[in-house]
Amino acid sequence: MSRTPLSSFIFFCSVAFADDHELGLDPSIRRILVDGHAQYEITLNSANGSSLYVTTDTLVDFGAEAMRGRGTRVFKGYCKGDLDKTPVAIKDTWRASDREREDVINEIFADMAKVMDKAEVEDAQKHFLTVRDAGDVVIKGKVDDTLCLLRGENPPSDCKMYEIPPEEPPSTDKLSKETTTTHTTVPPVSDFTVSHRVHIRIVFKEVCETLYTVRDLRGVMQMLLDVLKGANAR
Repeated sequence: MSRTPLSSFIFFCSVAFADDHELGLDPSIRRILVDGHAQYEITLNSANGSSLYVTTDTLVDFGAEAMRGRGTRVFKGYCKGDLDKTPVAIKDTWRASDREREDVINEIFADMAKVMDKAEVEDAQKHFLTVRDAGDVVIKGKVDDTLCLLRGENPPSDCKMYEIPPEEPPSTDKLSKETTTTHTTVPPVSDFTVSHRVHIRIVFKEVCETLYTVRDLRGVMQMLLDVLKGANAR
């Protein structure tokens, strides 16, 4: 009779006794139906207090489909309680734990003021979104991140991730009818440190059109030129 490894037993117990949010459920987002259409109520906690935003449309979500990444989704919506329902852009993403949020990183504007006059700075700022509110996602009194795993335990200090090498594509040589068996040696995959992330939300005043939805060449070129202007301002 084989014995179950202790690590497997611990993992099983961690999953069995985990809370819903530890298994991936985000209680700060609630799905609702408005006129038969699915929308979301998103809670944002910041230094300004707690705010509730209601989404009306999804602007960008293709970045959330990757197996590894920032899981970025951007919604169009409004602040609940706003009688005018002024449109805003709501960004939900996972930043690297060693980087600050976009609302914190504002040195760029101070640097521009050192080398540009006031008119040039104001023109450059037109190419950046205006942050209305921002904050780290807090669940059950704790920041939602990958540093604290199931049952609130920290991962080992030597925690590593390993990539699975892709399989060899099948042969396209239809002329050969011979079946051969080859033994390939998979090269060792080098270790790399886990890039931990922090769940954040940012609300922007401007609701923009995404590049991939623009269908005319003139509009695409104008958007790319605006991006270059913003990059050159740095």
